[in-house]
This record gives sequence, C-alpha cells and structure tokens, in this order.
Amino acid sequence: MARDRFQRVVVGADGKPRVVGEVGDKNQKFVDTEWNELTIIAVGNRQIHQVNGVTTIGLTDDHSEVRRKGILALPLHAGAPMTVEFKDIALRHLKGKDAKTAIDAVTEKVGNKATPVN
Repeated sequence: MARDRFQRVVVGADGKPRVVGEVGDKNQKFVDTEWNELTIIAVGNRQIHQVNGVTTIGLTDDHSEVRRKGILALPLHAGAPMTVEFKDIALRHLKGKDAKTAIDAVTEKVGNKATPVN
C-alpha cells in the first residue's frame, strides 16, 4: 500500500491509501552485496517494515475487506536481473501483550497517535 519507502500510510474504510507522514531515514543506504535484515511486524491493522533496524514503512489499514490472514510470501520485484537469497527466516505469532509490546517497541507516542520511528 505504501507507494514509496519511508512513508506512513493510512488506508481508509473506503480502501483508498493516504500518505500521512514520513518514517525512517531517507539517507539509509543498502549494500546489495551484503545481507540486510528485514523485520515485518503485523498486528491487527498495523504493519511496520524495518530494514537493518530502520523503519521503512508504517501502514495502518482500516479497509473493511482487508485480509488479516493469508499466505506468507517473499517478494521479488520486477526489474533488472537480480539474485535474491533468504536465510535465517523466523516467524513468531504475536498475541495480546506480546503484540502490543512489539508495536510499542518501534513506535513513538505523539499525542494520541503512535508513529513508527527509526
């Protein structure tokens, strides 16, 4: 849903995404010849993606038809020929207090809103 990295996006009940802010560090550099660590935290209608500990996407999806369960897939984007490798994949099911703790660990409370941070 996020159009570009480093965006905070809210998808309304109408299914339309709106960019409502920025997250992370736009100067973050990726080294394509080294391993990068990807962390995805998905709790309820919230998703936070991090690369090497830096938040790259913050998504809140309030669309009524959004899927909350499904297949775990590892993406490969169209473009120039490339090699993609995955290693040390771990999946942890978060519920209740553990889910709230995971979201809180990567958000900053501003007023009544939680905003993903680096």
